[in-house]
Amino acid sequence: MTASTDMAKKGLGRASRRKLAGAAMILAATAALVAVATPASALTPPRSGPGATNIIQSFRNGGGWNVPFRTGNNSFGEQHIRIGGSTGNTANHELSSFAKTQWGEAISKPWITGRFPGAEVYSHQYKTPGGTNRTMCVVVDTNDYTYANSNYGYKGIITAFWINGHYSTATCNSSPG
Repeated sequence: MTASTDMAKKGLGRASRRKLAGAAMILAATAALVAVATPASALTPPRSGPGATNIIQSFRNGGGWNVPFRTGNNSFGEQHIRIGGSTGNTANHELSSFAKTQWGEAISKPWITGRFPGAEVYSHQYKTPGGTNRTMCVVVDTNDYTYANSNYGYKGIITAFWINGHYSTATCNSSPG
């Protein structure tokens, strides 16, 4: 006996079988969407550790995730920002409390995909106390960070910098940071 004759005996005609197949496709598509929308690091939340893995501060993003800001090294985190990022520009790579407030504002907003898999780029337009229009750009790496064979969850903020003027997040993504 085949599946279709078994279904026919149970009173399921062709129309019902099509609806069932359609519902199964919708369920499969929904499961695939959830898998894509859920970061792999959801299984390994960020945790602090030694040296560069140390979490200094966390920021809550729009999706409710804690985004870590780590001690880092010359490639990411506090140390990377302290040396002026990849450009060496220490003027627009700030670690002040005012700058960190702007990071938090940026991270709480929608993001765009960055220049490498797992990168998220956030931005926030603001005005300095002196009246200058600026855009804060924050780049987050959601890939897991492994150090000394231990997984410390996703890396978090790799760089943050401002650019003069009010620009879109796409401009932040194309700016050297």
